[in-house]
Amino acid sequence: MSWCGTPSSRNAQVVVTKSTSMGSCDPPQMDQDIVGWEEGKAFEVEAHEYLSRMTKETQFFDQEREDALPRFDLKEVVRGTLLGRGGFSAVHEVKSLALEPSEDNMSDDAKDDRRVMSRMCIRNGDARYAMKKVAVDGRREPQRYMKGLLDLAIEMKFLSVMEHPHLIKIRAVSTAEPCTGNYFILLDRLYDTLGQRIVSWKRQSWKALSMKKKLFGGLKINDTLTATRLVAALDIGSALLHMHANSIIYRDLKPENVGFDVRDDVKVFDLGLAKEVHPHEAHKDGTYHLTGMTGSLRYMAPEVAVKKPYNSSADVYSFGILLWQILSMDIPFKGLNVQLHHELVIGKGIRPDLPAKWPQGWKTLVRKCWAGKLADRPPMERVLDDLRSSLSTMHGSSEDFGMDVSARTNKSIEQLFMSGRSNKSIDQSSPHVGGLSSFIAKSTTAIGMQN
Repeated sequence: MSWCGTPSSRNAQVVVTKSTSMGSCDPPQMDQDIVGWEEGKAFEVEAHEYLSRMTKETQFFDQEREDALPRFDLKEVVRGTLLGRGGFSAVHEVKSLALEPSEDNMSDDAKDDRRVMSRMCIRNGDARYAMKKVAVDGRREPQRYMKGLLDLAIEMKFLSVMEHPHLIKIRAVSTAEPCTGNYFILLDRLYDTLGQRIVSWKRQSWKALSMKKKLFGGLKINDTLTATRLVAALDIGSALLHMHANSIIYRDLKPENVGFDVRDDVKVFDLGLAKEVHPHEAHKDGTYHLTGMTGSLRYMAPEVAVKKPYNSSADVYSFGILLWQILSMDIPFKGLNVQLHHELVIGKGIRPDLPAKWPQGWKTLVRKCWAGKLADRPPMERVLDDLRSSLSTMHGSSEDFGMDVSARTNKSIEQLFMSGRSNKSIDQSSPHVGGLSSFIAKSTTAIGMQN
């Protein structure tokens, strides 16, 4: 789900992807809607029962942490621009939080938190928070409605416990019960998605190549852009590593689920498909019996696509595809429809072309991540080590690019790579011709693959 829009004050376009019909959860006004409405309410009950069972089976969720979140009634939230829609939910920026005078059954801390959020709702003219709420009509699509309610409630439970610099932060929840139509969560407002940022990086890279022909200044600019992309990949990987360290598989890594906040920090979001696994339930090979065909096919590990057992290495595969996209600034498997993807990528193990000019370390890392065999994929910790090594090599020194590199601002990266570096620039803008690209060029026109 993509919901990172640029604020109106910056005169840019709002991102809306995977559009679905917006539905009301108010009682039906027409007799023919009554049956659908009753089914929707029944699915709310079923979703809540499933959530209760799931909560009892986990040791990760924490009711005290959930209860500590500030709570707002739906009528207190003044919604602004629609930022985006996914398969189940819509996300709006929050224009203001109009507090009601009644705050019964709230602790003093909770009342203070609400007032602080209300005061800080707008920063420098831009909305600071975003509201996510199920946008499926429970009367007409009761089963999808139930899935949306569960997705949102599960995301809330994970985010209320998980804290990491590169995971989106949950700020508050609804006074309504989870798995009901009026339930919502308030999150930090994000801006560009990774997909948008890649387009911007590519445009800057082309401009730098043009400058190189005239002034040779483009050489250093390209170094800075490359470092910026590597740092973004490192930040995303660190969020995945944090989830894996807590026995959680993300299962939905894609550019649309990575955004940038007001400080330009990377934030992974949309944890509705995240899954906690229990080591004692693993098969002998370390895999788990989990739901297949989960996530977006373009970034989905082959074993997930064919509904075989899998583990956190499925996220490593997704990261490998995404890393290729970040480095190449191109769309993986472009031109393949669903049938060709299953035949070539899943069935025959074909992967995107690796540009000949890429450093060998990049090519080796990407190949390992998207390996067909689960056992051949490195753990995220090793992936991050290799990314840090690439950054150190680019810098031309033995500086320790530890996790603190994630905290570097774009300005500090620019200062680092524009200050007296004389090593040769890495030109990775031209893709290598052959392999998958050759096949697509010779094949008949295929419809675009669904995200």
